[in-house]
Amino acid sequence: MSNSTRLLSIIDKTFHLLVTDPCLYILRFASRLKFGDKQHEVSMTALRLVQRMKRDSIHSGRRPSGICGAALLIAARLHEFSRTPADVVRIVRIHETTLRKRLFEFGETPSSALTLDEFMTVDLEEEQDPPAFKAARKRDKDLKEELRAKEREEGKDKKRKIRGSYKKKVACNASTAGEAIGKMLAEKKMSAKINYDILKSLDQPGTPLRAPSTPSTPILVRNDTE
Repeated sequence: MSNSTRLLSIIDKTFHLLVTDPCLYILRFASRLKFGDKQHEVSMTALRLVQRMKRDSIHSGRRPSGICGAALLIAARLHEFSRTPADVVRIVRIHETTLRKRLFEFGETPSSALTLDEFMTVDLEEEQDPPAFKAARKRDKDLKEELRAKEREEGKDKKRKIRGSYKKKVACNASTAGEAIGKMLAEKKMSAKINYDILKSLDQPGTPLRAPSTPSTPILVRNDTE
C-alpha cells in the first residue's frame, strides 16, 4: 500500500468522540469530600442532580468535572454539610469560575426551586434549552428593547422639532378684501415677483383699472408702384 492510499484510507475513517458521563465520577469525588455515614445519600442526590442537568442540556459541550462539582456542592448543602466552593474545587480540580457558572445555570432552571424531598420524588417533564441558547435569546431581546427605546426617543425629538418649527397662527379678521390683503402683506411677503404696491392700492377709492398693455405691431404698406 502506497503512502497516498494509506492517507486516503485514514481520511475516510470516521472518528467518534465518546462523551464521558459525569455520573462515573460522582462516587469517587464524594468519597474524597468525606461525608461520613451520609456519603451514599449525598452521592444519590448528586447523581439525580447530574441527571437533571443532562435533561436540561447543561452538560452539553462541558467537561464532566464542572457538572460533578456543582452537583456535589448542591447535594452537600441539601444534606446540611458545610462544604465551600474552595473544597470542591480542590477535589474536582476545576476553576472556581467554572463551578459558579454551572451553579448559576442550574439556578436558572425550575428544578432549583424544589425542596430536597420534592426534588427526589418529582420529575419535571419540561426540559430547558441549553444555557448558550438562552443567553443568545436574552441578548437579542435586550437589543430589540434598546432599539425600540431609541426609536421612541427619536420619535419624541421629531415631534418636538415639528411643534417648535410652526408658529401659532393668530385669527385675522378683516371687513374688506383690501384689509385682508393688507394684513397678509404685513405678516409676510410671499414672492419678490409680486408688485405689492398695486395690491395695496386695490382697496383705495378712485383707483383706475389699468388695461393690459399690448405691444404695438408695425403696419406694413404695400407699394404698388414698383
